[in-house]
Amino acid sequence: MTGLAWRWRFHLSLLTVSFVLGGVIGFFGYRAATETPIDFARFQMNALEVVDKDNQPLRTYLSADGYDRARTRVEAVDPRYLDMLIAYEDQRFHRHSGVDAIAVVRAIWQAATHGRIVSGASTLTMQTARLLRSKRDRSWSGKLAQMVRAWQLEDHLSKTEILNIYLTLMPAGGNREGAEMAARRLLGHSAKRLSDGEAALLIALARSPRLADRARRDDLRTDAIAILRCVAERRGWPQARLDAALAENLSFERTKKAFLAPHLSDRARTAALLNLKTLSNSAENLAPSIIQTSLDSRLQQQLEHLARSHARRQGPDVSVAFLVVENKSRMIKAYVGSPDFNDERRDGAVDMVRAIRSPGSALKPAIYALAIDADIAAPNTIVADRPRRFGLYEPSNFSKQYYGDVTLDFALRQSLNLPAVTVLNRYGPTRFVARLRRAGIRLDLPAGDAAPGLAVALGGVGTTLEHLVQLFAALADDGRPRALIWNEAQSAPRSKRPANADQLFTKEARTAITGILSREIGTAPHRVEAAVKTGTSYGFRDAWSVGYTPTHTIGVWVGRPDGTARPQHFARNVALPVFREIVVMLAERSEPGAPSQFSKRRFTSTSDLPLGLRYFERTPGHIKPVDAPRLRFPQDGQTVMLPPSGRPITFEAKGGLPPYQWLVDGKPIARTDRVARLTWHGLREGFANITVIDATGARDRAYVEVARLERLFR
Repeated sequence: MTGLAWRWRFHLSLLTVSFVLGGVIGFFGYRAATETPIDFARFQMNALEVVDKDNQPLRTYLSADGYDRARTRVEAVDPRYLDMLIAYEDQRFHRHSGVDAIAVVRAIWQAATHGRIVSGASTLTMQTARLLRSKRDRSWSGKLAQMVRAWQLEDHLSKTEILNIYLTLMPAGGNREGAEMAARRLLGHSAKRLSDGEAALLIALARSPRLADRARRDDLRTDAIAILRCVAERRGWPQARLDAALAENLSFERTKKAFLAPHLSDRARTAALLNLKTLSNSAENLAPSIIQTSLDSRLQQQLEHLARSHARRQGPDVSVAFLVVENKSRMIKAYVGSPDFNDERRDGAVDMVRAIRSPGSALKPAIYALAIDADIAAPNTIVADRPRRFGLYEPSNFSKQYYGDVTLDFALRQSLNLPAVTVLNRYGPTRFVARLRRAGIRLDLPAGDAAPGLAVALGGVGTTLEHLVQLFAALADDGRPRALIWNEAQSAPRSKRPANADQLFTKEARTAITGILSREIGTAPHRVEAAVKTGTSYGFRDAWSVGYTPTHTIGVWVGRPDGTARPQHFARNVALPVFREIVVMLAERSEPGAPSQFSKRRFTSTSDLPLGLRYFERTPGHIKPVDAPRLRFPQDGQTVMLPPSGRPITFEAKGGLPPYQWLVDGKPIARTDRVARLTWHGLREGFANITVIDATGARDRAYVEVARLERLFR
């Protein structure tokens, strides 16, 4: 027997034994496999991706087994990529039942005749079976196991479902898996739109994921070119298409993973995990891999840049937080919990949107709105702004200046403390806190306080930026402080809610507060009206600016996360300017025709109000008024000597509240704004009534005789 004949007989015998052995192993292996369910655990453990309203990525969380893996379906990739994948990897994919017998025979024959593996017989279904296993076995026994699992997959799943698994688990270099992740990280865009050259790159990458390394990318391009030539031949491409594909500049853009709105992304992820039901071991009952939010990634990026810039100007340990909400839907459009999530000095991981802080004066609009709704006050009701004591509580104005009798709208616009406390005292602090809590607004009393006190009006209660924005959004919209939401799944259909559910503010109160607080911000053509209230907490620990435009509600907080004081950092200086920037930013992004002004409103004058609403109170007995002014010079019954040579005379009083009005014989002669002292030239011989009236209307009078000095010596 010649050597050639012996070699052919040996190869034929080897081929026969391989078929028989493979058939036996396959038969018994298949029977065993059918009793063992397919393990879809890797397919179910996808990376969780949080995206914005337009599906732009905000943040990605690795899968439970540590992979950057995005679930990818057939309809989410370019059709030309699928066609090239099947043409190159498994031409008979749609005709075989998991194992391509023709390819197996060819592979065994070539291995037998050449003494080495020349071509593979692995189908896409077999590759899918291998990818489902955490440990990859490339031995002959491993190949046989893949065949068995491939048959099982074909028995249980459609071809599309098998491709879905492959597209999700295909290697993409490092800890990345899936066609979508490969396209994003390598090409800088989605797998939904791929050129021929890009599709070949992804196929080459799946075959040799180590080539994703920068040092070996030329090898990846070389493999992609070989794939293009092979597919062009098998699919019969026109030469022009092949030439265009080969001429592509197959550059790599290796984009960084998105890292926007990390605090809200954490909240969305936690909520998804809490709502996740126990999964059965099937390919279609999958954990959610994408959470779509209502955020606008472009606006979010702008505000995060603004937050970092503003925080740098404020100091290395200062944090800021922004929240932007659409009035009608209560959808969150931007959520900045800190200027830098990874900045430990600023406690960047702490979400200051949800931190409990003192609101300072930011609750005053709610106090006045509820007082208006309770028919105990109106915008032009007169209330006293003067020092007074409420039991043991003795508040004062922030500026230590007082205006006497003022209207409620003036008191709110100037953020006067005494009128706010006076109104809350009448409405009732317990009633006020209970109303807001029932409406869903969080208010935490200081430790040890059994019941709310009047200090609530000036920030003596804890709340969050989120709940303040929720409260102001109610003023901006329908009076209902509905919870803020970041996706459609959170919102209950309005039709299922009672018409007056959670009604907190009436239209009359909302219109009044909006009219009091509104001001124009920006310049044409982006000028917009905004109602805004600032608040500075005790010790300058928190600076707030919360308000709304006709379309959005905006909240700004500035301070130190640890609550330490920042002396002389007023809200109007550190928070209000940022609020204005955000309002202008939103106005520049608004669509044509978007409302920029509030509806017209008019306040009833004080004289037109019912008698019971003209004055808020008439000094109840439990309130101690300030001392009335008392004339020190001249005093009643005194003789006042006129100085010689026409020099002026000085009147002086003690006590009372500035400004002071001076009268002689009932006629006003002058006003002093700060001190109760007046120098006057107009006093004449005879008798005169000297009167001083302070800002509260309290007065003192002296009836005196005025004489010249020389008369005493006549």
